[in-house]
Amino acid sequence: MNPLASATMTDPHVVLEASGLKKHFSVSGMLGFGTGSEIIRAVDGIDFQVMAGETLGIVGESGCGKTTVARLLLLLERPTAGKILFEGTNVVGASGSTIKEYRRAVQAVFQDPFSSLSPRMRVGNIIAEPIQVAGELSNHEVKKRVSEVMGQVGLDYNAHANLYPHEFSGGQRQRIAIARALSVRPRVLILDEPVSALDVSIRAQVMNLLFELQREFDLTYLMISHDLSGVEYLSNRVMVMYLGRLVELAKTEDVFLQPAHPYTEALLSAAPPPHPDIESREIILKGEVPSPINPPTGCHFHPRCPYVLPECSETHPELLALQPGHQVACLLYPDHGGTSAHREWNTKGSSPTSSGIS
Repeated sequence: MNPLASATMTDPHVVLEASGLKKHFSVSGMLGFGTGSEIIRAVDGIDFQVMAGETLGIVGESGCGKTTVARLLLLLERPTAGKILFEGTNVVGASGSTIKEYRRAVQAVFQDPFSSLSPRMRVGNIIAEPIQVAGELSNHEVKKRVSEVMGQVGLDYNAHANLYPHEFSGGQRQRIAIARALSVRPRVLILDEPVSALDVSIRAQVMNLLFELQREFDLTYLMISHDLSGVEYLSNRVMVMYLGRLVELAKTEDVFLQPAHPYTEALLSAAPPPHPDIESREIILKGEVPSPINPPTGCHFHPRCPYVLPECSETHPELLALQPGHQVACLLYPDHGGTSAHREWNTKGSSPTSSGIS
């Protein structure tokens, strides 16, 4: 983990908050058949806060709801239920100046920099477009801002502004996408798999750039990724999701060194160690990820959990504090009715080995 990523934030107030957030999709509406009674619970009632200046990482298997959370926060999808609070103001259903300010303050960097950039626009115009939509600067000031943000991400305005996206490498295109997001001086960046489409050799460069920009401009990040080493490197806290529910939320070092939920432990054990000579305990989960159309009753993870209790199939565990700053939704813990004997699995053997970017 980057030692500076866990430093105390200078302004630790809540900037973005989700409360009872749900997003359900009708199967007939998505696929064009069915009665409409079948529902996919992509996000099924989650609560979390993002503190100013921090990076909150969201991890989980494909289909757990990570990207849907991002789309909800960007207001690309309307929640089925719940609130999205920005600086204490609910922006769900908002309009006028409230929604305009929110869209300026919360920007996104998407997974594939090539598909997220218009191939018919020059790079200078791509970066300028959000500024022009805001309509707050003159043409001269727009050009100056574009030149400024291009320099901040390591691109030269005179050499690169008149080129098209296909004339750049993947890493350079992601820098362009970051510059576009920074052009309106946002407060929050939602990073949806920001390096997964890049060559391994340049992933660390982009991660370091994101870290440096965060420090320089006091940015807040919400990072969604399958790359656990990248999440560990950049995040202050980590949120673990499974089938639309939040199962664990804690400081990054707590999640990676002492995972509390059985699913988190299995997820981390699947990550490759930072060095081939380092041994890590591999956990093979039985069965497949259940269908989100018909998820298991009780704890969604119980059919695959190696430590399942009889009551896990009946009772949905709420997210409770295991210790200050560490929340877990699991019936194996005393606050949920479990006992210390149920936690014997977490004291045997070694925890999954932490991995990072050097």
